[in-house]
Amino acid sequence: MWISLALLSALLLGIYEVFKKTSLHNNAVVPVLFLSVLFSSTILFPIHLFSVFLPETAGKSIFYIPEVDFRTHLFILLKSVIVLASWLFAYFAIKHLPITIA
Repeated sequence: MWISLALLSALLLGIYEVFKKTSLHNNAVVPVLFLSVLFSSTILFPIHLFSVFLPETAGKSIFYIPEVDFRTHLFILLKSVIVLASWLFAYFAIKHLPITIA
């Protein structure tokens, strides 16, 4: 069972990489990455609103986002910068390398 799930995962990841390569063809990396992050954020934004406006209801679900202090926000910002740099390098690699290598 797990072998078939691993093969399905590899197939879907390969399809995802091909679509990323296609989206980068004749496009700049930064706008493609920005739009990717923007659309992901719009999908997750209602969960944030749910946690802000209905904290007692959201606290009972797996979608609850707790409030954090300023220090934790700084750590989240640091992690975001690291992840953004990683994504930039990965998108540039996908754009300029053959799909079999990337």
